[in-house]
Formats: sequence, C-alpha cells, structure tokens
Amino acid sequence: MRRRSVTFVRSLIGSGLLALLALLAITPGALASGFKGYASCEGGHRDKVCVQGDKFGGVLVAKQRSKVRYELCVKPPQGKGRCYRNRTGRHGSRSFTRPKHATDELGDYRFKWKVPRRGVVARARLRLQAGNGAGASGGPFTWAPAATAKIHPGVMTDTEGSGQCTANFIFTEGTRVYIGQAAHCAGTGAATDTDGCDAASLPLGTSVSIDGASVRGKLAYSSWLTMQSNGEADEETCAYNDLALVEIDPADVGQVNPSIPVFGGPMGVGTSAPGQQVYTYGNSSLRQGITSLSPKSGFVIDVTPGGWSYSLYTLTPGIPGDSGSAFLNANGQALGILSTVAITPLPASNGVGDVGRELSYARTHGHPGLNLVDGTEPFKPKLFGLVG
Repeated sequence: MRRRSVTFVRSLIGSGLLALLALLAITPGALASGFKGYASCEGGHRDKVCVQGDKFGGVLVAKQRSKVRYELCVKPPQGKGRCYRNRTGRHGSRSFTRPKHATDELGDYRFKWKVPRRGVVARARLRLQAGNGAGASGGPFTWAPAATAKIHPGVMTDTEGSGQCTANFIFTEGTRVYIGQAAHCAGTGAATDTDGCDAASLPLGTSVSIDGASVRGKLAYSSWLTMQSNGEADEETCAYNDLALVEIDPADVGQVNPSIPVFGGPMGVGTSAPGQQVYTYGNSSLRQGITSLSPKSGFVIDVTPGGWSYSLYTLTPGIPGDSGSAFLNANGQALGILSTVAITPLPASNGVGDVGRELSYARTHGHPGLNLVDGTEPFKPKLFGLVG
C-alpha cells in the first residue's frame, strides 16, 4: 500500500496551498510514515489468507518510536466492526492484537490502525477460508504413537531422478496428509542451483520413496514450480522459498506421527532472532545409522532483511542428506527448513528458510487449507542434542 507524507514548512504562502495540504493530510490512504501494519495468521508473519483455527490478528510496527498507544479496528465480513486498544513495545518490535469477535466467520476482514494525534497509520485486509489452522493438531486424523510410528519428521525421502533428503514436518489439507521436504530435493540442476525461480525441477506427480512407508509417495507441491508458473520476481522469495510436499498414500497414514524425534513439538509456527536457540534433527545416511549424531542444537546469527531465511550455527553443521530437515525455535515452534550450508560469508553455517512464510506462500498459491500439524509429544529443549 502506498503511503503519502506531507512535509510541513514554516512559511505557507496563500490560503489555497494551506487548504490543499490539509486535504492531502486527511485523504484516505495518506498514511503516516514510521508505522507498518499487516494482518497475520499467527502473529509473526505477513499473511493475506488464513484458515479456520488460526489465531489471526493485526501486527503494528512503530519503526522510530517506543510505547506508542494505538487502536486496531477490525471490520468482519458481516456486521459491525470493533476496535481494540494496545501499545507497541520498543521501536522496531511487533505488537500483535487479536480481535475477539467474529473470528470464525469466513470472508474478508479489514484492519485499520489509528494512533492518537496521527490518525490512521496503516490498513490491511485478510481473507479467512475454511480449513485447519497453522498449528492445528490434525483434524480427522488419528496419529500413530510417537514411539512406534514408522513415518515422522526426520525420516529419509528419496525423490526418483534427484536424490536423498531428510523430511521436516507433517502437513494436512482436507483428507490428505503430506510429509515435507525441501523443493531442491526434486531439483535436476547443479547442487549450487538455489534460485527457485530459475532452477530446474522434476514435475508434480514424481515418485518419492519415504522411509517407513509401504507405498511410494507423490510430489504434490513444489515452491520452485509454483514460483516459476506465477512469474515470481521477489529476490528473497526466489532465493529462500524452498518447500515441497510429498503426499503420503492413504495406506500409510496410520503409521504417521507429526512429532520431532528427541525434542518433541512442533508447537505451532514461529520465528526467531539473532542469538536465540534453535533445535534440529538431521538424518543423513552418511552418519551410518549413528542416531546420537542426528539431534543438534545451535543459535541464530543472522536474518535476511525480508525475513525469509536464517543463518545459524549448530554443534555440527548439516551434511549432504540433511537437506530439508526441520528446525524448531527456542519455544518449540516450527521455525524453518534446512536449505543450504554456506561457504561464504559465514563458513559452515546453515541456511534455513522460514517455514511460516513458505506455508503462507503455498496457501496463497493453490493450497488455502494447508495445515502444519503440531506434534503429539511435548517440546523438550536440550542444550546439546541428547545432552541436556
């Protein structure tokens, strides 16, 4: 949304100019600079589409001021809107306000943020569609016990014609169950091809072997193929949107559990920041079956400007075959998917795509009811993987 600003000068010549400036100041859409407002399904990411069950609301960022009082007004698809008062934190931090009325009504919601003496500083719109929420526990499915499940985050996948990767999270969409892997796991170009808007990929429907499954899965979604078909041009999105979904055959759904081995969770979807702890479970066959080397912890060292990717270090870096593995943040929320291991400028650091943004992109481009499933096991943080 465009923002207009009015530059005030000490000397205004003529009442006509003064009247024109006053008109611009109150024109709808002439929003105040220094504020950013957007709708969010979970309170961390900018979203345009949410599904039933999401704890959606409005996020306001005051870029230059702290402790700013504001009012968020939300107009539901039907009926009257309501306003909610809140206050921002330190400048640059996100302030999330969740509406308490008509939050299950399908359709378009309109958001408007107002600051005393500044008027309307931001507007946004969000569509609520039918489905399960981003942190839902699984709709009509009964998951296998975590201790005996054959299919779970961390099992290996092998895409026919490409290669082996580690699965990340379990997803559902209606009656379908997916296991996630990195989109580049179906890539057909060089190992250094990381721009999903240009890199070659196997088509949807490609057969994928899933450890523990009796029937091979099928590639059902690829962020790379989706971005290419939509002509995506955003640089960060092209570089870091690296999610693929493999549909699990109905014969194997009873063998699935969504919990991350060792750590438990995920407990919803979240973000992280430099210096914060992260947890992951890689399962490359290069570890020769030594499972004690699979769980790892580490910390975030950098986040890209658009929030699409995290650079982080773990006790040991990811190795070939770990690609696609899941990362949890310090609260046990689904954080991201291992995409790259860097050589420069941060040698041996892991490049992890933000799964909340990847999920939102998939929802907006053909999968509005897509759901990342919570684990059945509680999150158990451990400082050094198995040692904690």
